[in-house]
Amino acid sequence: MKFLKFFAALLAVLFILSGCGAKSGNASGAHFGTLDYNYKDASSEAGSAMTEENIADRKIIYTAYVNMESTGYDESYEKIKALITSSNGYISESSYTGRGINSTHKERYCSVTARIPAESYSAFLDGMSDVGKITALTEHTADVTASYYDYEARIAALEVQEERLLAMLSETKDINSLILIEERLSEVRYEIENYESSLNYLKNAVDYSTVVIYLDEVISSSSNIGQQILGALQSGWNGLVNGFAQFFVWFFSALPTIIIIAVAVIIIVKIVKKQLKKRLPAPTADTPAAPEKEPEQD
Repeated sequence: MKFLKFFAALLAVLFILSGCGAKSGNASGAHFGTLDYNYKDASSEAGSAMTEENIADRKIIYTAYVNMESTGYDESYEKIKALITSSNGYISESSYTGRGINSTHKERYCSVTARIPAESYSAFLDGMSDVGKITALTEHTADVTASYYDYEARIAALEVQEERLLAMLSETKDINSLILIEERLSEVRYEIENYESSLNYLKNAVDYSTVVIYLDEVISSSSNIGQQILGALQSGWNGLVNGFAQFFVWFFSALPTIIIIAVAVIIIVKIVKKQLKKRLPAPTADTPAAPEKEPEQD
């Protein structure tokens, strides 16, 4: 009988201890279980919105390179700018090379990088045929649909994790748990910002297509011989005038130096003459005097 009482008491103690252990385990899990949150699980939930209907809305980046020639360079350049403006686009980069002062037949060229709204991309390329002669046209497309929706899903999953961490932060009182939660919050916030930056880049590239335009000036071959001769004479005259101008500019800039050198040379010559006179022997009595010059007779 005593043995049965002892055995029953032992079972009661073991039951109580197991209950306490379960409670402590549940409490520990409440504080730290969410810290091991895997965004991939939430990503599958957030990415469930990426159905076949959304896939139809593909994210395409369009890029085009257009080579053009024009005999009316200035007019074509203005048409390019007007076409970009009418398409609600903007110029992100441009470069220009013009003629030199003495060049009468040197061709000009420029490159213009335009950002055009994706919905106006095709119409913009069609309008380029009115600007000048298109000699080459290259188009590239990049399908970034998978990356686009993947970034959105990752951001959504991380935001869910951020909300849960904030809720835990407001409830927990343990210092160590607070430190761990704040560290994880900082990591989650950093990841969200990185994915948002990548997503914004894709959005901009998808919303605005890139068109790079190269415009070359072509000198008309219909110029007659008279115009060519006139151009050659004008070029020669400009060269002569520039030559004289450069000479006078050099001469007047060097004039102070020339004056100083001339004065120094005159002084040196005078000094040398005086030294030579001192070294010559003085005339003696035996030395016949130089005959006087007889007056000229009329």
